[in-house]
Amino acid sequence: MLTGEGIAFSHLDIPFIHENQVLRFNEGKAFGNVMGITVNGNFDRNTEDLRLKGVIAPAYGLNNFIGKIPLVGSLLSGKDGTVFAANYTIDGSLDDPSININPLSALSPSSLKDLMSSLFGDANE
Repeated sequence: MLTGEGIAFSHLDIPFIHENQVLRFNEGKAFGNVMGITVNGNFDRNTEDLRLKGVIAPAYGLNNFIGKIPLVGSLLSGKDGTVFAANYTIDGSLDDPSININPLSALSPSSLKDLMSSLFGDANE
């Protein structure tokens, strides 16, 4: 998919604020049948530094479908509607960013990650 036509997204919504040459992204999301992705963070246009984080949900169509099953879906799915999603971060210069994906985070249901985040806060808190 990455070497051919690429991955198609059916929805893209990335609210942002631009001030002092810094783009701040809040609750951005893109999804299609193949993948869903969220983004929070900023891009400094002066220094060309990225500081982004979010989740990547593989097989978004199937993943989201499971989250809509009555009772089971409400127990397993997170606020983004997916059951399994991996956390990622992108930090550093635009030319050579450090990209980290935590594949083990995909093994815990999204509802558990949301619960832990609400109880203990996320990295920004």
